Amino acid sequence: MMASGTRIAAAIQLRDASLRILSHIGRQRIIANPERGYFHRVNEARISGLTIWCTGFTTEQMVDIWEGRKVFSIRWNVTRAYLVAFRSGTWQRLITNADIEFTLQSVKCSAGLKRWLIGNSEA
Repeated sequence: MMASGTRIAAAIQLRDASLRILSHIGRQRIIANPERGYFHRVNEARISGLTIWCTGFTTEQMVDIWEGRKVFSIRWNVTRAYLVAFRSGTWQRLITNADIEFTLQSVKCSAGLKRWLIGNSEA
């Protein structure tokens, strides 16, 4: 998919947020279909009706997001990111909010500061 620099930048931010979510709640899963001859390990997270997968290959990684159907897919290697699918929708806000929530949970600070941070992140 040919994409503008702005769209790629937004996709990379969503990819990075998805990877942080996976680091907090992701679980290893094996996807296999012997009849078709494939076997993949994925890191999977399910939040707010979304399914996030990260698959790593030898030279490339991929993040896919489903909201019923696939709404996002990005591949990257050490030199370049390739946007495969990007359907705008409410899922983007869900990813961003979950990323903020998990990040704040891991921050060591007072409850008052966390409340202030949450209030400012919703602006």
